[in-house]
Amino acid sequence: MEATSTEDMICWFEEVAKNAGKVQMETLKKILELNHGVEYLEKWLGGVDIDVDKMDAEALQSLYTSMVPLASHADLEPYIQRIADGETSPLLTKQPITTLSLSSGTTEGRQKYVPFTSHSSNTTLQMFKLAAAYRSRVYPTREGGRILEFIYGSKQFKTKGGLSAGTATTHYFTSQEFKLKQKQTKSFTCSPEEVITSGDYKQSTYCHFLLGLFYSPEVEFITSTFAYGIVQALTLFEDYWIDLCNDLSQGTLSPRITLPSIRRSVLDVIKPNPHLASLVRSKCEELEGSDWYGLIPKLWPNCKYVYSIMTGSMQPYLKKLMHYAGDHLPLVSADYGSTESWIGVNMDPSSAPQDVTFTVVPAFSYFEFIPLHRQHHKLCDAVVAAAADDYLEDDPVPLSKVKIGQQYEIVLTTFTVFVLNIPLNTFFCSHNTIATGVIRKPPSFTPQTHHHHLKTTTTTTATTISIDLESNLKIESNHHHHLHHRFRVNYTNREFGGGGCGGGGSGVLVIIEMWCRLISGLYRYRLGDVVEVAGFYEGTPKLNFLCRRKLVLTVNIDKNTEQDLQLAVQKGSQPLIKSRAELVDFTSHANIANQPGHYVVYWEIKGEVNEDVLDECCTEMDVAFVDHGYVVSRKTNSIGPLELCIVERGTFKKIMEHFIGNGATMSQFKTPRCTSNPVLLKILDLYTIKRFVVLLTSDLCTR
Repeated sequence: MEATSTEDMICWFEEVAKNAGKVQMETLKKILELNHGVEYLEKWLGGVDIDVDKMDAEALQSLYTSMVPLASHADLEPYIQRIADGETSPLLTKQPITTLSLSSGTTEGRQKYVPFTSHSSNTTLQMFKLAAAYRSRVYPTREGGRILEFIYGSKQFKTKGGLSAGTATTHYFTSQEFKLKQKQTKSFTCSPEEVITSGDYKQSTYCHFLLGLFYSPEVEFITSTFAYGIVQALTLFEDYWIDLCNDLSQGTLSPRITLPSIRRSVLDVIKPNPHLASLVRSKCEELEGSDWYGLIPKLWPNCKYVYSIMTGSMQPYLKKLMHYAGDHLPLVSADYGSTESWIGVNMDPSSAPQDVTFTVVPAFSYFEFIPLHRQHHKLCDAVVAAAADDYLEDDPVPLSKVKIGQQYEIVLTTFTVFVLNIPLNTFFCSHNTIATGVIRKPPSFTPQTHHHHLKTTTTTTATTISIDLESNLKIESNHHHHLHHRFRVNYTNREFGGGGCGGGGSGVLVIIEMWCRLISGLYRYRLGDVVEVAGFYEGTPKLNFLCRRKLVLTVNIDKNTEQDLQLAVQKGSQPLIKSRAELVDFTSHANIANQPGHYVVYWEIKGEVNEDVLDECCTEMDVAFVDHGYVVSRKTNSIGPLELCIVERGTFKKIMEHFIGNGATMSQFKTPRCTSNPVLLKILDLYTIKRFVVLLTSDLCTR
């Protein structure tokens, strides 16, 4: 009996998780088989006489990790820049790279190139299907339902060497895999491609809402890449709802939508619906009186959950998202990945976002983990220059050797190109048709040919036939070891033995050998994410995401990470509750222009707050920084008093628009929690309306 798609995905993952250590060694071996000899690897392995194809996987893993050093983006950037400039020699991979992704630039202040490949789209498709399989166990949805997705693409451009460049989200949303994801999960986005890829987030957001309301009875869940995207969109809804109701009623589109492609695509869908418009208007009038509490379930009554990345720098938006979700609508944390690679799946969607763990998918990349230990400063350290990082490191360990409770930085070696040989059980019904089936056993990897061909074996005869693979080829699968997943391929059949549709059809074993161009080429790449091992599922670790490793705030010997800052802001903002005000967003800056240097924290607040309350917030936040280096430096005045700056409403929206204007998209935007970017600091200082400086209180003196 044929297994369901959900069962296929979960069985596949259970198999690779159970054999995680072996899968990891095989993954690394395959990466090196495909790219041994490229310029970057030759730099480190060129003097070693090895036959990668014949070498034992465990011995190869040991050799690779001992000879090839850990790398940052700065180490790989010269190679990637040469690729962007048009150099075609094998620098990072043996196959030409044709597409580059741009990071958002919010973390490090500038965008960077990362090679984007079909592997990136394929693993995204595979991750979405795996995550959907686990979500469907807890929150089943109707087949054919709709997803209200606040997703956004940006304009692509050509590099000096003619390569296509754009954000990873843009590449994915315009890929075949994005369309396949909807078909395979049987859940369809409300908005057409023209809305998603318009490049104007305000016009796209308006149309996302209009179509989301038009399809409101069918909406099964609401999602965006980051929680910020949903919160930002729902904030805009508070201004849009009157126009949206008018458009729903009349089947029109507001003049605020000026892009012809969007207008055409939306007007092709919507029809006048005065009854729905009246219902939405009545609900919005009621919601406006309750500060939009429970907006999502009120307007989308069949919505099962809200789904988005909610960890790390997204945690400060959870309070507002819970406000919009009301008392009973679940918030489900999306899965763990980066521009460079997908990493872990959320196997327990019912977990609260603050408790979520991510189970590593060992077939997606080769993973290593650098053990990290927080440094503890003594009073005499005050005379020592600040270190570059707040962690001491041990040597990296493989995935199978990590320990529960230990913190690590993740290291990636990513896939490039390999041959996939897929055994498939299926039936054929005509000479020109679509073959479908389920992959029953792990694929074998035999890089022997670039040709596409099909072999069939019936119960009575064995015949080899040719196959024409056109641009409409659809392989609905992830190209990894131990694949166990539903499959579909368009083909042209030239006579073969066996029965047809008229009864007595024979079972046919199909083998397809095809080259999958999966170009990426990152070797022992330090991702910069700090995680903690919370446990194991079978043989693969379950991770808590903690923060980005890059130091956030430091003036002297103090070292406060993004997580430290978030905890301090969370504690410092508690006095706002008494004023019924809320913290909208925040960022920070280590000001060392004057001595002593000090922390500057910028807040945007909704609501009116007395100055004495803000003074209290400032002091509470200063006290909440418990790093020993900070405490000592404040007592000795080698770090000055913390400064709290209150900015005008809409200031952080201006920061978002600055990043989007420089090529980022709403789908990948994250407010930088610390910045030294002069343009952003200029925006923040320009719109600062109040400043508060903490006094040296008894709390500071005695802690």
